Amino acid sequence: MKTYLKTFFVFLLMSILVACSTESTDEPIKDISVNEFEELLSQNSQPVILDVRTPEEYAEGHIDGAMLTNFWEMIFKNK
Repeated sequence: MKTYLKTFFVFLLMSILVACSTESTDEPIKDISVNEFEELLSQNSQPVILDVRTPEEYAEGHIDGAMLTNFWEMIFKNK
């Protein structure tokens, strides 16, 4: 029984280490000004703008064409 537990914990530790060691190839997130944002929008004819606020916040004002996906919904992680 001890051998099985030891093997299980070694496997679990290895799995965690592998999962944590994956490197992201994405560019880092960068803050941009309103003018830079407008310039980027003008360069892309079909931008995807994802608004992750609540429906109430979205209703108060949003960018035309923005898609609403509520961050606080349980299914957000699945989207």
